[in-house]
Parts: sequence; C-alpha cells; structure tokens
Amino acid sequence: MKDKIVLVTAATRGIGKACVMEFARRGATVFMGARNIENGRTECDNLQKMGFDVRPVFNDASQPDSYQTMMDEIARQCGRLDILVNNFGTSDRTYNNSWLLMKTLGITAKEISIITMGTLLLPAPRSALEYTCLTQQSR
Repeated sequence: MKDKIVLVTAATRGIGKACVMEFARRGATVFMGARNIENGRTECDNLQKMGFDVRPVFNDASQPDSYQTMMDEIARQCGRLDILVNNFGTSDRTYNNSWLLMKTLGITAKEISIITMGTLLLPAPRSALEYTCLTQQSR
C-alpha cells in the first residue's frame, strides 16, 4: 500500500475509521472523508501522532457539491486517487452516491479500486453499474 492514495468516506468512526487505520498502517496516504470536519481533524491529529499520513477532507453525502470540493482537495494535495472506500450508507434505496462519486471523478470502475460498503447492507435491486461498484475493481 505504500505510495497509494486512499479516500475513505464516512471515516471518523466505526468501519470507516477501521479502514482508515488499516490502510494507514500499511503505508498508504489516507484521506478521511468527514461530514463534521472538526471531528475529522481531531481524528487525523490523533492518527498523525501515531506516525500515519492521514488527512481530513470534508464530505457530506447529502450535498452532492461536496464530492467535487473533496476531489479537488485530494487532487491539489496528491494529484491522484488510487483507492476509494465508499463507506457511506443510507436506508434510502434510491440514493446511489457511488454513482455520484464516479461521475465526479470522471471515471469508470475499471480505472480505480472501489470498495462500496454501506450499500451492501441494503437488499435493493441493483443496476449493472451498482454491481460493478460493489466489487473491488483493480487497475
């Protein structure tokens, strides 16, 4: 994972935070997507004290514009994104933020590793795109 740039959404606690810690432990630079940026900064500060390269970035899944600003910030700092862990989950079966993230990134699932977590818990009918996003795709 060394030299990989990773984004984990909904990352300040639970599964998201565990993903952040594991990628960071393996040497990746990890962006911690957080709706509450102050909580994100606090979590990142704690992890940075442990020697990890973890950085906060604002993301509110209910605000589609925040996807663009989040990706602009990652591009500004690192110039690329290698792995996206989309940990956001909702009970709204009509809301597919994996598609919004991919649209913002301007990519297909074949161009980046994508791990979608939250939507796996929902027994909703899936489109071909959603099935593609649900499995990790490698470059």
